[in-house]
Amino acid sequence: MRLWPLTGYTRYRVSTYFAACLIVGYLTIALHYRNDEQFPFFNWSLFSYSPNPRSDVAIVIRTVDGKTLPKPRLFIDMPDTFLQARLRNVNVWKTEWNLVDAIHAGDTKKANEYRQVIEQDYMADVKSVGYEIALITYSPIRRLRTGVIDKMDVVASYEKSAP
Repeated sequence: MRLWPLTGYTRYRVSTYFAACLIVGYLTIALHYRNDEQFPFFNWSLFSYSPNPRSDVAIVIRTVDGKTLPKPRLFIDMPDTFLQARLRNVNVWKTEWNLVDAIHAGDTKKANEYRQVIEQDYMADVKSVGYEIALITYSPIRRLRTGVIDKMDVVASYEKSAP
């Protein structure tokens, strides 16, 4: 005795009927709950009603090679000037956080080491740059769409001078 006694054609018809029933059932539930969230049917706005502010550390560039920028810009938003910004090097972000941690801990030796790494490795493309390390708060979706940063608190200001 076979466990699945249906022949090829009958098996095809049964599975087609089963698939059609699933699709019709899904569409019936989806259309009935069109304006509501009914998991797992049309659960698209799972996180759209909750605010999602994010805080990050950023390098804010004020001057490049003696020229003041019309508007301060984030290091990561200057791929035309800095190679590491173009590469989106995650080590830049880690070094920024380490620098802020060292500043808050009052460890000037470590802070100067991280500052040297930023200036010599990540800003090697320019001779001089005026920059600030800042804590920024933003809504990721709004920043993606408009570039708006809600809050910027400057932690430290530095100047990389030409050698």
